[in-house]
Amino acid sequence: MLAGFVASGQGCRVRLPRRAQGGHEVWLDLDMFPLRDARGALSGFPQIGTGVTAQRRNRLRLEGARRKNDALCCACSTCTPSSR
Repeated sequence: MLAGFVASGQGCRVRLPRRAQGGHEVWLDLDMFPLRDARGALSGFPQIGTGVTAQRRNRLRLEGARRKNDALCCACSTCTPSSR
């Protein structure tokens, strides 16, 4: 996927897992864009990254809690599962 954007000289934004120095997984939101010289030739592909590991972890926890809540809600007749 990334190789295709780089080869075509297009920018892109992706969210990727990476291994941190200690070996644990971290998630990065990367904004990559082509850098061109005065002639318009591609001279680099800088990246701006933001760590989104905590955000992703919180979203997964919320989704899990929502599934549990929906399962409990379905067991009674006084409420309906949350809409998505």
